[in-house]
Amino acid sequence: MASGASDEAEQGELCGAPHLPFAVIRLIFESLDGADVAHAACVCCTWRAAAQDEGLWALLFTRRWRDTGSAAVLSEGAHAAFKTRHQLGACVAAMLAEAEGGTRNRQVLNRLASVEAMHPPAWLLHELQAHFRAAPPSPADEPRVNIVVRAVIEHATRVLARIAKSPDRPAAGALLDAACSLSLLVDPGADVAGVRLAVAKLAEASRARFTTLGIATDDLAARLLALTAFLFHPPAKETTADLLADAAAASAQPEGGLGLGGELSADQFDDVENTSLACCLSSRRGLPITLAVLHIAVGASAGVGVAPVGAPIKFMTRAPPPEHDIFFDVYQRGVVLTRAQLVGWVASFGNPAGGEEWLGVAPTDSVVQRMVLNLLRMVSTMPHPTARPHLPLGALSAGIAMQTDPHSRIRLDLLTRRARLARSLGMHDIAQEDLRAYEQALL
Repeated sequence: MASGASDEAEQGELCGAPHLPFAVIRLIFESLDGADVAHAACVCCTWRAAAQDEGLWALLFTRRWRDTGSAAVLSEGAHAAFKTRHQLGACVAAMLAEAEGGTRNRQVLNRLASVEAMHPPAWLLHELQAHFRAAPPSPADEPRVNIVVRAVIEHATRVLARIAKSPDRPAAGALLDAACSLSLLVDPGADVAGVRLAVAKLAEASRARFTTLGIATDDLAARLLALTAFLFHPPAKETTADLLADAAAASAQPEGGLGLGGELSADQFDDVENTSLACCLSSRRGLPITLAVLHIAVGASAGVGVAPVGAPIKFMTRAPPPEHDIFFDVYQRGVVLTRAQLVGWVASFGNPAGGEEWLGVAPTDSVVQRMVLNLLRMVSTMPHPTARPHLPLGALSAGIAMQTDPHSRIRLDLLTRRARLARSLGMHDIAQEDLRAYEQALL
């Protein structure tokens, strides 16, 4: 160790740099951003060696972009991944600066889609949202803002289209992807990276609760019941505005939950924000299907299987068959239901067979279809949808993306509606594309 320290000191003197221990240089670099570290690397060989440390660049990467590229950091190296992300940001900014409206917008959107195909999709989304969240635009910036919103909508609908075409994808991952996409359609600036991080943190807190309760790893039924109670049961103590802080505190307690769910008033139930998982995590309220997706996603991350149940009127979850026949009404604070109770409940809606066909695991694509239909229904009843034009545009685009049959009547109707909306908003390129797609479907 003494020899290494003397070597570092000698190297610092030879380079003409101030005599600082290598560990101190590294600590200083951790407080800088990537550009400043790159500049500092030019000072001397000691600083350059510190600036080439992969652990440093991994820290800088995750601090700037959170968890939106951890896989790439591991696969190609943190320093290389940071440079790629930095160059991507400059490329996206240059493309957006070219937005002028009209057919030029379509060219920019196509180029952005090609960029997304070469990188993890979350990378492009992060860059687009950085522009969306910038200072309120002036009238001169309106084309750039419009193109950002459209690019976010197209990103979200591409995700939905892939889910529709790949019904065999693992349910938890596909449903979380779909829920994040709908959050973007409700609010193009929605922090979907934060949603994914929250799911991981809630799963971590759930596992801590299992340890607190002493539940064995192989006792899946007990873990599922504990997970549901942790997420949905009323809290034992007063909650704060920080869901994740409450989760960390509650994980060490043997009882009490986070209070997710609970009935909404009629007006609240038709609020489009209740379709957004990002809003659900903020308000702890949401539609039954939104809460169910959260239940499934957190369960998968915590190693506990949770399956969707597409019951009429109200979406629910259940233990994966055939091991257990346990059902959960997540809208009612995670109330546990037996099969007999649920069959009777479904029969009360006029189903003489007792609703056995509703109690199986709902296919992933049908769950996503139902999520999109909820959004379409709510947007169609909004009193002034053009006040937030991205909402009807995003909802109609999502509906079209979920139609795998190009000749279906539903798709043709949605194309017609979006063409009318686009024309009214001055987005003539979308109107022309939809009319061409309509004509081709009729041939």
